[in-house]
Formats: sequence, structure tokens, C-alpha cells
Amino acid sequence: MNEQISKIFNNISRFISKLFAPALGKVGFYKEKRISIELNKDSVTICRIDIKKKKITHLVHRRFELTDPDINLKKKPEFYSDKIAEILAEKKLLGFEANVIIPTSEVSIKSMSVPIMDQDVMDQQVKN
Repeated sequence: MNEQISKIFNNISRFISKLFAPALGKVGFYKEKRISIELNKDSVTICRIDIKKKKITHLVHRRFELTDPDINLKKKPEFYSDKIAEILAEKKLLGFEANVIIPTSEVSIKSMSVPIMDQDVMDQQVKN
């Protein structure tokens, strides 16, 4: 009985997926393989949640030893990305889509004013 209900439900959801796919895109209809990566100055936290079970399946928090003066994240950002790649490979999370979370205290927002140009000036600037 449960098997029949499951088949009916799958058929209905497949039909609805095909019907609304042009409007919603395929993102809403496949099982997402997604993780969250939170970046901090000296650490990273990686989390994966099983949506169906509403359960955290992976939670990794690693601190980086940044006492070495040669390791400066501004000068060597590849150190940071290499460490994250190592963690993802170790936990078998490579190939997942990632939501990257950056602390707002580390972000600077700047506003710029750009003068309005007429079409001739714009064309000339683009050519140069």
C-alpha cells in the first residue's frame, strides 16, 4: 500500500516538475549537494545538512595556526583555499555546491559616483 502511494506521489511530482520546469528551472527539482563554508580570519567551519531528515550530517571546525610570519592570508590567499580543499577532500565533500559565509566585520562597502556620459563619449572611452 505504501509503495503504491509512493509511486503515485512520484508520478505526480514528476508531472509537476515537467510542467513548471520552464518557469522555475531545474534547480528546484534535483537533490542539491550543497554545503556551507563559513570563513573567519583564523578558522573555517564547514557544514552539510540532510534536508529530508533535518539533520546535520557533517560539521567541521578547523583553526589555522597563523603564527608563522610567512603565512599571511593577504599575501598568500592560496594557503587558505588549499587548507579548505584538504578538509573537503578528507571529509569527501568535494564536488558539492557551496554557500560561502563571510563575516560582515570583514567586508567593506564602498560607494562610487560615476559621471553620466553621452553616447559619443561612451563609444570613444570603450574604443580606448
